[in-house]
Amino acid sequence: MPHSQQMAVRLPEHEIYMTTPYSVAGIILATGQEPVAGQFPPLIQHNGCTRLETAVHNLVAGGAISVIVVLGDRASEVSTVLNAMRDERIFGTKNRHYLKNNTMASIALGVRTAQALACFGQCDRVPDACIIVPENALLVQPETYAALIRKMRESQAAVLIPHVKEKAVYPVLASSACFEHLINTRQVLKLSTALKHFANATLAVDITDPGCLAEL
Repeated sequence: MPHSQQMAVRLPEHEIYMTTPYSVAGIILATGQEPVAGQFPPLIQHNGCTRLETAVHNLVAGGAISVIVVLGDRASEVSTVLNAMRDERIFGTKNRHYLKNNTMASIALGVRTAQALACFGQCDRVPDACIIVPENALLVQPETYAALIRKMRESQAAVLIPHVKEKAVYPVLASSACFEHLINTRQVLKLSTALKHFANATLAVDITDPGCLAEL
């Protein structure tokens, strides 16, 4: 679906919820590997801008110090949207084999990018956790992100999984203790399978956000 470049969202200069050094990087999957009703979710219009812009804005407003967008299908269009946002906290990285591999490969690429940004000085340090947002869950509210990040920080869990009506949903938070495992298990089909490794250190949190519709 075509997008409107003139409606780009301007991100706030400072996070409105995050008040501690605990750092979380957002990872948005925008590869086209999870279409919605035959459409490309990141570029679907929502309240005058794209769903991708909404997701980036809400992540930063909810406490993410950076947002990594994993590109695939329609990468040039998505890059145009990201560049129009003019925010140094947004980073794009392309899964060049998105047609051949699975969502876990895109997640692994996002995690590797979060680590690399710290190594090359583009972020202060490796984040304490990543929050993984698939392209069919781009309308999660900033208040939800803030609450989940706060729970993650307070509980010191390795994994935090939101639940809606007893169903596990995205977005999922994975601490830095999970990073290498997520990278090394990129061949598995589902994130839920990879996270079973941390079953004893996983926290389930009930939420009511209508944007959390994508089941894990």
